[in-house]
Amino acid sequence: MATPPLVRVQRSIHQPIREGLSWEELWLGPDDGLIWCWERGRQKRIDDAELAKQAERGELPLLAWKGGVEKKRQDQKPLTGTLEYLATWQGLRGEDLDIDRNTPITLVCTRTGQAVIFSATHTASRPGAPKSPPNLNNRYFAMPLWLLSWDHRALGPPGLEVTAEAKGCGRWLTFPRLRGSSFAS
Repeated sequence: MATPPLVRVQRSIHQPIREGLSWEELWLGPDDGLIWCWERGRQKRIDDAELAKQAERGELPLLAWKGGVEKKRQDQKPLTGTLEYLATWQGLRGEDLDIDRNTPITLVCTRTGQAVIFSATHTASRPGAPKSPPNLNNRYFAMPLWLLSWDHRALGPPGLEVTAEAKGCGRWLTFPRLRGSSFAS
């Protein structure tokens, strides 16, 4: 039986980033992957100082989740964003994770002036969270590049190394199975 999702997800910036968790532990726990998204933001803060500075200034840069802003809409309507984006953004800023699923949060991008509403009702439109682990028994498997980039050992076949990271939303790459690995037929 599935654990019901947490209404409020909180984690201190002083807690270490978790390591060695399975796909199920990252995505199917009561936090629905929000802690992992926040931890990924903390990792990106170290890897991309300019992106971290943008977030610290209150900008909403494009990340792997819906919620980033390139330009302001002409009709002045607020955009919608996912809680996964908000969690990643909080980690990128070096903040504690603090998300209440029952309370929509509106942020205004300081660069563009565009408002974005983040709420639990917008998670269905998210581009990247996989519904199940990739089928590694097929000739090819696909998953979002940003999932692979942090730790190829946890999410890819042995020996696969990924050095690039997708900058836009929903970018997928297909990798052939490696011959000689446990995944080869």
